[in-house]
Amino acid sequence: MLTLSEAQWRELQARDAHQFVAAVADEFLSKRADMLRHPGRETVIGRMQAANDYALRVGFVSMPHIVRLMYLYADAPRVHDDRLIVQLRWYFMEPMSYRYFSKIFSTAKLRIETVFQP
Repeated sequence: MLTLSEAQWRELQARDAHQFVAAVADEFLSKRADMLRHPGRETVIGRMQAANDYALRVGFVSMPHIVRLMYLYADAPRVHDDRLIVQLRWYFMEPMSYRYFSKIFSTAKLRIETVFQP
């Protein structure tokens, strides 16, 4: 029976994760030759590795969802850090009645400041 130390086990897991990311990146690049020319394979792998790390950190367990996030990161890195998306997500999570009445009783400028305020 093969016995690994804790450090060897972590290194094996890291290599496995890197090979998984590289395989997904190669599949992505086979469909998107323009991304192979610019920004290049290594950049795409770096972006997808960041997506994989983020997915694991926030608790994704579904492999198809992780792969889709990696594809999204290849085109739009750091999409999860976009403040506008976070603001809009909170805005659209409010009850419909609150949004309706807030639109009626507020000016357009106030609505824009409420939604787009960093």
